[in-house]
Amino acid sequence: MTAIRPKRPLVKRLALFALFAFLVMIPLGWGFLEWTTRPQFCSSCHIMEPYVKSWSQSSHAKVPCVDCHYEPGILETATGKFKAINQVVKYVTGTEGTKPWAEVSDNSCLRSGCHTTRLLQGKVDYKIGRTSIAFDHGPHLLEMRLSKKLRCTSCHSQIVQGEHLTVTTTTCLLCHFKGADEDPKLAVCTTCHVPPKEAIQLGDAGSFLHAEYLSRGVACDSCHASVTQGTGEVPKRRCGSCHAVQEHLERIGEREFMHKKHVTEHKVDCLECHTEMTHRLRDRQAPAGGTCAECHASGHGKAEAFYRGVGGRIAPATPNPMELARVSCTGCHMHVGPKPAEGTAVAAKEVACISCHGPSYEGMLGRWQTAFVSASTSISAELAAARGAATEKAAGDTALAKSLEDAAHDVALVKGDGARGAHNPWFARKLIEGAEGRVRAAWAQLDPSRPVAPAALGPRFPTKFECAKVCHLGIDEQPIRLAGTRFEHERHLKSGKLDCDQCHSTAEHGKTLVTKAECASCHHGEKAPADRECASCHADADRFLRGVADDGEQGAQVMAKVKCVECHGASVAKPVRQVVQANCNVCHKEKYAATVAEWTKDSDDWFAEAEGRLSKVRARVADGKTTAAKLAAAEVIVSKLRLSVPAHNIVLFEERKEAFDEAASAAEK
Repeated sequence: MTAIRPKRPLVKRLALFALFAFLVMIPLGWGFLEWTTRPQFCSSCHIMEPYVKSWSQSSHAKVPCVDCHYEPGILETATGKFKAINQVVKYVTGTEGTKPWAEVSDNSCLRSGCHTTRLLQGKVDYKIGRTSIAFDHGPHLLEMRLSKKLRCTSCHSQIVQGEHLTVTTTTCLLCHFKGADEDPKLAVCTTCHVPPKEAIQLGDAGSFLHAEYLSRGVACDSCHASVTQGTGEVPKRRCGSCHAVQEHLERIGEREFMHKKHVTEHKVDCLECHTEMTHRLRDRQAPAGGTCAECHASGHGKAEAFYRGVGGRIAPATPNPMELARVSCTGCHMHVGPKPAEGTAVAAKEVACISCHGPSYEGMLGRWQTAFVSASTSISAELAAARGAATEKAAGDTALAKSLEDAAHDVALVKGDGARGAHNPWFARKLIEGAEGRVRAAWAQLDPSRPVAPAALGPRFPTKFECAKVCHLGIDEQPIRLAGTRFEHERHLKSGKLDCDQCHSTAEHGKTLVTKAECASCHHGEKAPADRECASCHADADRFLRGVADDGEQGAQVMAKVKCVECHGASVAKPVRQVVQANCNVCHKEKYAATVAEWTKDSDDWFAEAEGRLSKVRARVADGKTTAAKLAAAEVIVSKLRLSVPAHNIVLFEERKEAFDEAASAAEK
């Protein structure tokens, strides 16, 4: 008989099962849980594929998903795992949504071994292409920004586009430009941007240094206008894409509440609600209309093409260097004073040139226009004569006719430019010179004995430099002010046969090397003409002495009938002030020289005070709190007073001080 095997007690069987589970099932379960923390498991869901791909190509590629998506800590990790399992269940049962959502806590970003010291780094250079932005994490994370508490993912929110968790620049733009109504400093360029230190090449005009212009208080938007596009508004219909509860929709206008819920408590991408804002330099091929072009269709196609230096048949494409720097129309067409009536064109005036480029540009605009009008008129006459002769003597020569037709086209571009060539002097010169070359070639073929016409454009003096061909075109016919005196280039360049480098540096642009002593060695030396009037050089001082304003209006005068030699003596002696003050006692009572000395000291003190105010205004211009035009209006008064020498007319000096105070006060507001 077979023995019956006794049954194991239930407790023993349960114990065996528990042992099996411990030895086999629990390790398998733990292995499964561990596997589910890996990126390979995340990518097994097709809706996660683009996110995993973005992560694998990013700087976080070696960081496991759970290091970011699970907060540090046992309880936090368990909570994160529970949420992840919940997502897996939804995926398996087909109940998952079409819009995956995940939160990354600041604690994950700042955990040990990751970005622990980020808040202590201070300002860092954040690079966007060639642009460098000075950024400090501390204030953005530790302080309230426009009543909002930001998180790491408020800015580092890229998921699919670009690299995983890189900075979403649209977030920066929305805060800095839409928020500028509350805090104007947010939109000031230097809040984020560090001006480039290296020279920037601008075509035929050479290089450009930002520091040179910023030191004069030129505002960034004088060149870089219309760099921000979009309004960043929140269309109400966007709220309905997430919310269906009427009570939620009714709170749309509560901005602080909305930002608390969507920015601080939950990571909702800004562009889910706001329309996009962009911030970049104008495309060089885009119209240069600036703020005007945002509302009005451009009616200045010819001027814009001329500015870009295109359209010539003989002359090569030659963009204006200011176009290469993306300076918009409003950089030159700035209104000074009351705002013009709607529909009124704003003419470009010389004050715009001086406000950016400094007093050395005084007269340049007028010289350009005079030279190009004269040149285009003379070459047009030569061209008309050549075309007439070609019709008469070479009627069948189609190549010659086409050559002259192209010349006529290029000259017409200069004549058709509303700024008389000033929209692009470099292009205007090439257009005229190209046409001039065609005309000369035509006359060489039609009538070799005909005298060659002189060059339509200057310079009309021998020189080895390009200076006088564009920027200083016509300088030989234009007297300028130099150290308070009237300086005639024509006399020195033509009669004196001097070249530019005998007075100017060829290494440091704009620097004058010649000294007053060197000038005086000729003008006050033995060879100086005996009949030469002081006012022929010292024009500013002479006009100030006689109380004559720039517009010719007669003002206050004190010593208009006093001759220069009565104060300065027959020959120039140094130091001038002491010599003049001693001569005061010859005509006036004793100790009058002390009064004059007091005047000069007061004027010196005033100039120091005025320069201090101008320095503060320049800082305001740099911060965008006032305009470069207002600064220039105050600067020009001080500049002219220095050249005029206040002691020549102390009454008029007091009047001009008041004018400066008004101009400076307007710039300080």
